[in-house]
Amino acid sequence: MYRRLLGLQCDALGKSLPFLFEESYTALFMPGNLLNQDSIVRKLVQDIAEEDWRDTPDSDNGVEIVGWLYQFYISERKDAVIGAKSKVAARDIPAATQLFTPHWIVRYMVENSLGRLWLEGHPESNLREKMPFYLAGPPDQEAESMVGEGAKVPLQPQELTVMDPACGSGHILVYAFDLLFEIYREQGYLERDIPGLILEHNLHGLDIDERAAQLASFAVLMKARAKNPRILRKPPKLNILTVRSTRHLTVEQFQKAEQVTKTKPLIDHQLSLDSISESPEQLPLAQSASSPVQRSYPLLDKLLSTFEEADHLGSLITPSQMDATKLYAQLDEIEVNAPLFKSEVANLRQIARQAELLSKKYWVVVANPPYMGSKGMNSTLKEFAKKNYPSSKSDLFSVFVERIINLTIKGGLIGLMTPFTWMFLSSYEKLRKRIINECTLTSLIRPEYHAFLSRLTFQSAHLLYRLMLNQNAKVLSLI
Repeated sequence: MYRRLLGLQCDALGKSLPFLFEESYTALFMPGNLLNQDSIVRKLVQDIAEEDWRDTPDSDNGVEIVGWLYQFYISERKDAVIGAKSKVAARDIPAATQLFTPHWIVRYMVENSLGRLWLEGHPESNLREKMPFYLAGPPDQEAESMVGEGAKVPLQPQELTVMDPACGSGHILVYAFDLLFEIYREQGYLERDIPGLILEHNLHGLDIDERAAQLASFAVLMKARAKNPRILRKPPKLNILTVRSTRHLTVEQFQKAEQVTKTKPLIDHQLSLDSISESPEQLPLAQSASSPVQRSYPLLDKLLSTFEEADHLGSLITPSQMDATKLYAQLDEIEVNAPLFKSEVANLRQIARQAELLSKKYWVVVANPPYMGSKGMNSTLKEFAKKNYPSSKSDLFSVFVERIINLTIKGGLIGLMTPFTWMFLSSYEKLRKRIINECTLTSLIRPEYHAFLSRLTFQSAHLLYRLMLNQNAKVLSLI
């Protein structure tokens, strides 16, 4: 009975959270011992104290618990992939590269990027008092920073676009939500309206791990619901997506599907997209005077080719500019002309959205990018890095550093957590030169080795810098 009730509750929640609660058939895989003494439900309720779930001024406890649980959930797979000492396949990249970011590091990065940017446009703001990790610096130095190399800083809260291109379970986005909420409230917005505005205008996230992106979406939406309990009645469209591959999709498949629809009744052709691709000889497509003329979908063709290897490359892909209105019009046309493939068209709409997010530039980009040396990269990822990011191809994190620079508006701010090897090794010399030539370092922290867990002995540097409008490079703070 409990299993049935839980399934029904998931179905009900799926109306508000369709990205999280999947098709009802997944309930068939639900374990049957959910009320046993050693069940996961009992452990969650009894082994984790109630107060540990509650957020505090110093910690987003709920999202931290979810993040750590997910990291340990995939840890067995991660150990197996890394222990194999072979090239990492696309399906294993998420497990091999994910590492949860502790809250104090998140606060340091967000407060000194998003918070700093707001203070530059609003020096009278009280936000500074709510940011204990903000590094103000000497007055003359801060004034120089606030000039922003001539940058026109955002003056309205809706202009503060934030992107995490490797968002994982959403820890960075959740704290950015908190800071943005204070910014909106300071500007006099109604508290019930603020969560929807933040989700619609400010927060953006991408990840190649679908489950992690779902958790990130859930985390920010629950944060929004805590501020406005009615927000799930009409949930806003989130800008947090899984970067999906188009490897098994082609324009020709949709063209053939349209011809099937037009040449025979639909009841005679209950065909899947795969069957149309694999068995074209079954289709009545011989060219004749009466055969329908195939439609051309150049924008869709371009979209499909751009994301063919997205499960390997994720946010590293830089789509060329496309006319989004025309692209969505093409998708509408396909949905009308090939109604059998409504679900595939829905998938294409999300891929079109991920292209939009990756084509834009943002005022603030904050990330803990994935780490993987070139020896672990599969051939697709390695060749892509070599061709598109020759200055940073030695490691996946350094490739992300370059991509993030490209994602940032001139005068915008970047917050990164990376291994500190880029500061010293000769293989990163070209990357260092680019950072020095194009950016102003606002702060750089190199913590002691045990910044995460003692067993990890992780060596890291936390880097914050502004993308300059001119070539007057500066370093404002080293810690």
